[in-house]
Amino acid sequence: MPRILIQACCIATLFAVPANSQEALDAPKHIDTQVAARIPTRIALRSERFQGHEVVVLRRPLNEGGDIIVLSGPSITPKRLAAAAVFLTSVRESMGDDVAKVSMIPVPYTPGVDAMAVDIKAAGRSLTKLRTAAHQDVPRIGSVQMMTIYLPSSTGREALRKRGIVDFSKGRGGRAGLSS
Repeated sequence: MPRILIQACCIATLFAVPANSQEALDAPKHIDTQVAARIPTRIALRSERFQGHEVVVLRRPLNEGGDIIVLSGPSITPKRLAAAAVFLTSVRESMGDDVAKVSMIPVPYTPGVDAMAVDIKAAGRSLTKLRTAAHQDVPRIGSVQMMTIYLPSSTGREALRKRGIVDFSKGRGGRAGLSS
């Protein structure tokens, strides 16, 4: 008898409907729309420069894990990460969200031009998390601390353009929409 009671409780738990079930049913539609507007992008922190550069974008096909922003050294600041995110978003605007082969693009940096305060604040939070992440070995990069951030896809960039927030087709100098 106790075994049947336990099984009945387990089945009841599986089919239990919480009071806010309508919100849960509506959530995937909203999440799908949000995900379509954002691309997961990895950021990696190395202790030494990567092929002589402080910050590079390693463009990889989405089926190989997608793009990685590689940051090198302890002097990396939130402004530098935010500038790299804006740069990558502009590169995606001109070259597309996906690439056919791996390529490396050094990230230029012009202080005060590349990112807005909202992106710098988000980059600061991401950098704090990144500096405490566990080390992992990544092919072509080596041992790094790594995490995922989300940058706007072509759909997301179009929405930002329509809302008048930023036009990445004109190059740098706008909000990247950085989120972690």
